[in-house]
Amino acid sequence: MLTFETMQLFRNILIFFIILQGITADQFAKIPLLIQHYIEHQAKHEIDFSTFLSLHYLDQNGDGDDNDDETDHNLPFKKIDHTCFQLLIKYENSIKLAPFAEVLPKPYFFYQAFFSIRPIDILIKPPAVI
Repeated sequence: MLTFETMQLFRNILIFFIILQGITADQFAKIPLLIQHYIEHQAKHEIDFSTFLSLHYLDQNGDGDDNDDETDHNLPFKKIDHTCFQLLIKYENSIKLAPFAEVLPKPYFFYQAFFSIRPIDILIKPPAVI
């Protein structure tokens, strides 16, 4: 049976992978700022990471009530980046086709003797002795 803590862990891992798919270099560079800001919140308010994420990313105004708006606006994934993802899935067709019968072309010779030597024999006939 799944406990509430296990469900929260699963949710956090799922959110992490969803965010990781759309990460760009400039947002990736801001991750240390996110960790530093979380450590500050943990020291002041003693909150866990999922509460920190919901406070800064799922709240209606997106900033929470912690009076550090300038730092909050510099956190990663606070602005929309237009990126395009293409997922390529390699699909191999496992259906084996029977080999086709080999079709060989038949030789087609259209050669006919259009002339006959017979008329030439008549023309070259030696004179006959009567």
